Amino acid sequence: MSDPITTTQDAVLLKRAALQKDRKALSLLYARYYAPIKRYIASRVHSCDQAEDLVQDVFVEVYTRDHKPHQDYHNAEAYLFGIARNLVREHHRSTKKAPKPLDAPTIEAIAARCHPIHQAAACGESDDTQELILKALSSLSPAARKALKLTIIDELPPERAARKAGCSVNAFYQRLSRARKAIPQLLKNQRQPKK
Repeated sequence: MSDPITTTQDAVLLKRAALQKDRKALSLLYARYYAPIKRYIASRVHSCDQAEDLVQDVFVEVYTRDHKPHQDYHNAEAYLFGIARNLVREHHRSTKKAPKPLDAPTIEAIAARCHPIHQAAACGESDDTQELILKALSSLSPAARKALKLTIIDELPPERAARKAGCSVNAFYQRLSRARKAIPQLLKNQRQPKK
């Protein structure tokens, strides 16, 4: 059973974060609920990167959504987990629409921009290199692949790319950063001979 004092404090923090856009209140809620919400989401999406993105989106939604003053903020835990549940449901709906495989020019452009060593692939290096790049890209989450495509191929600025990806700018930057860091390591791992 929850502590009534903590429950009341959390309700006040939620109301301040949602209605008054109080960042300190949001930070306190984040510190208290981040871990349980991440466990909940991770158990349902089976990807740490996607779980991380979605848990960030829970708190972004609290802060950015237009909330009504008469809404029920008495149970912060139920409110936050309700947002998480809706985001997981939406995530599953969107992943059913599987992303199209990336074509060769897209793969080459992404590889050349993410890892200069592989610029030769854009100039017609062997099919083995293209295959390695394709494997590396397919190891990324769909959200990370989409972030790379929106910024590198479509050349959208981060704000527009984030809107098109359906996430906050901060979450978009995190996806893009993880993808850019992962590509070189994935390519390195795939090039090493297996023992």
